[in-house]
Amino acid sequence: MEEQVISLEHALWEAVLHQNTAAFQELVFPSAVMICGGYRCLGSEYAGIIADFFISSYAITHMEVIYARPDQVMLHYVLQTEVADSRDRDLAGTFHVASVWGRHGDSFKLLFNMDSKIAQP
Repeated sequence: MEEQVISLEHALWEAVLHQNTAAFQELVFPSAVMICGGYRCLGSEYAGIIADFFISSYAITHMEVIYARPDQVMLHYVLQTEVADSRDRDLAGTFHVASVWGRHGDSFKLLFNMDSKIAQP
């Protein structure tokens, strides 16, 4: 179960990287709470926003399962993103990310996601 959710988290970032709104919507509850850069929206709204995300790469490190129950899994990890164009520089950096996934049939969907940029010296 935990490995399944970690795999889904990676699939979520692949959808963002490739601006694949349909894949993103398959992974996220429409009513999920998404907090990115201090901006709060629903999963359905965030799906439309990723079309404007132009990250060129990402790396996930320090992945940890905060808790796992049969119906819910919470993750925390560090995300490093890069961009090719300086106009997208606010999307680049290192972030702490917390995600909560809830059971949906035989799989899970994202219920909550929040990031916090890590200040660089």
